[in-house]
Amino acid sequence: MSIEEQLNDLQITHRHTINQMLDTSKEKVRAAVKQLGVIMKSAELSVELKIAFFTRVALKNLVACLGHPSDSVRETAIDVADSAFSLPCDVSQHFEQFGHLLTQILARVDSIPFKEATEEVRVKICGLLLKLGKQSSSILTCDFAKLIEANRCLLEDKCPEVKRLACELVICLAKGFPERIGIASKRLSPSLTSCANHQQTKIRRVGLLALRGMMVCPGSAGVLSEVLEKVRPLFEDKSEEIRADYLSFVSEVLCSLSFEETKAHETELVLELLTPIGMEDQAEPELVKRAQLGLASFVERRNLMAEK
Repeated sequence: MSIEEQLNDLQITHRHTINQMLDTSKEKVRAAVKQLGVIMKSAELSVELKIAFFTRVALKNLVACLGHPSDSVRETAIDVADSAFSLPCDVSQHFEQFGHLLTQILARVDSIPFKEATEEVRVKICGLLLKLGKQSSSILTCDFAKLIEANRCLLEDKCPEVKRLACELVICLAKGFPERIGIASKRLSPSLTSCANHQQTKIRRVGLLALRGMMVCPGSAGVLSEVLEKVRPLFEDKSEEIRADYLSFVSEVLCSLSFEETKAHETELVLELLTPIGMEDQAEPELVKRAQLGLASFVERRNLMAEK
């Protein structure tokens, strides 16, 4: 049986489910969306058939469910979207359809106040974006400007878990799309420095790690002085782990700069590393060691650049 014949049979079998996704009863809508999730995870259907059914039959109604008044319906719709994005397929062959779905999801969180008012659903959205980020999925490029704006807004969320996931998303995007994140650094840096100064230790740390990921991306040096000024207090943070991470942040940024950028910023960065070395009798041994290693790496790289 051809894929078109299978799709026609599947559409007839589940016509009621698809129509019920637009019902006025939230219980019926939620049940229908859950059933769509079951279809997406069915081991009896081929990936090709599931993608055809999702993109050509179910997608329009699922998008409508993303804005449903019921929190549980919206949360379930994100779960189904996650299942669809997780299908083992070449997304580029369905870029328009999956890109449309992602754009509609981003629209729920790309402005403050959020269209998506429920924290639990925003956590789900962050989790989905992070999963795609870890895969460096090409679908994220469907509207990268919208993704960056959503990421920025999520960094400013009052919910600590959303902040944490949003910081981890920056780390993933910096690895997968370094040039794009470098360009977006001016937009992201105020929100990231705010996270790096959060009252919760785990948020400060992941915020600093996200800044480190962003600041080693090409094109981000333009915000370096401003970022350094905002995160400098972390050298005296109450958390030993964060104090050490701060020196690693300075070292990695220093060793990632181009020759021209190095000339512009090396003084302020080198001084940051010299501070614990100058306080060797008072500073923690681990901090002194990290600063010394950072300076040694910089000197080695500086010599190599000079030879060129």
